[in-house]
Amino acid sequence: MSTETIAIGTIFEASWGYDQTNIDFYKVTGKTAKFVTLQQVGKKIVEDIGWAEASVIPSEVEIGKPFKRKVQTFAWGTYVSISDWASASPWEGKPVRESSYA
Repeated sequence: MSTETIAIGTIFEASWGYDQTNIDFYKVTGKTAKFVTLQQVGKKIVEDIGWAEASVIPSEVEIGKPFKRKVQTFAWGTYVSISDWASASPWEGKPVRESSYA
């Protein structure tokens, strides 16, 4: 499990939620052989789909402080654990659908 294929600036995407789908984005700002340093970034709505649903992409706004996570690689892909309820995989570069009740 290494970071060889992950470049500085790579965006990771986490999708999580119970009654809604939350999307969070993280930018790789540093790396070692097995860890990446991530900076959470905001998101921009690119399409309002309807009531409580939108398509989002990452923004340049930084949120919080950078943190390190170990990179995990399996046959289906690469991911990092963000929390007990969310993991993040490299973002595919396309708008991502999220929903909310707020």
